[in-house]
Amino acid sequence: MVESGALLKRCTPKGYPGFESLPHRCFFLGKFLDKESTRKCGHAVVNRARFDHPPATGSRMANEDHLPNLRLKKKRLNAILRTVVFLSWSCLFSSAGQVDQQSLSLSPSPTQRGAPQQPHYLTGNEDVWSTFPLKPALGSPTDQADLLITLSLQNSRTEDQKKEALGDQKYSIRLITDVIATDFETKYPNTFKVLVNADVDAYFITAKLKKTNGRLRPYVQHPVLVMPLFTAGDFSYPSGHSSGSELQARILGKLFPTRIDALLTRARQVADGRVVAGVHYASDAEAGIALGDLLFTELENKPEFENDLTAALTKDQISLK
Repeated sequence: MVESGALLKRCTPKGYPGFESLPHRCFFLGKFLDKESTRKCGHAVVNRARFDHPPATGSRMANEDHLPNLRLKKKRLNAILRTVVFLSWSCLFSSAGQVDQQSLSLSPSPTQRGAPQQPHYLTGNEDVWSTFPLKPALGSPTDQADLLITLSLQNSRTEDQKKEALGDQKYSIRLITDVIATDFETKYPNTFKVLVNADVDAYFITAKLKKTNGRLRPYVQHPVLVMPLFTAGDFSYPSGHSSGSELQARILGKLFPTRIDALLTRARQVADGRVVAGVHYASDAEAGIALGDLLFTELENKPEFENDLTAALTKDQISLK
């Protein structure tokens, strides 16, 4: 098993070790972050004055002695972060006995009446699920970066962003099928049925991984700091909205290749909204997207899925172009 940071690792900001996943996730959530907030997502918050606004000649920053001052500021920044995380953990542990485990039960998918007892096309025992990256360890660099992103978004989210996140609050495969046609279910009923069956697989596997990891939602882990737009009942890692939406986008992208970009953009929009709402960490959403891609790959290897999809396309008169 490897930690989820392996999914996100891109490059480490020079001189700022431990936040290797942060630059990528700032980019991932870029459409929700204004220029100021994006700077705060990385080590540029410390060096902004040095790189964006060169000091005037003769100023204290222009003096060679400014380097120790910058190091001191970085130490102070790290100390503040550690204090914030420590205080949040203290509040969590002091109320740990009050956490209602019933509230962490799996919330039903709109295409299900409760959690599915078994998958449809998949077995649930495929090797890939046992090797899926684990949640970030509590207090790890990725976990700390998750909190920073959550708080940054919380302080910068606009009314339009809130409205978008609230609009996508309840998961449904229609969040993605609407990209093709708002009446997709009636226009392509047989294909829609295959999508519903695939959604059973996504929900089953995601629920399995959520239970394995048991990561608390941001507002549960940090009740003093995180103020969500709404609450959700199950665990946090990986994001079910993200995995389900990504899977549907991949399947529909196969059927409507000219709409693949719009479909994937919509899936990522749904994933972003979960982070903006404060009900998921950025790494939850990233892992969910990766899981959706993995689910699609596994389904393509299942003859029953391919046969059902081919038959549905014929009945619904969908021609692959």
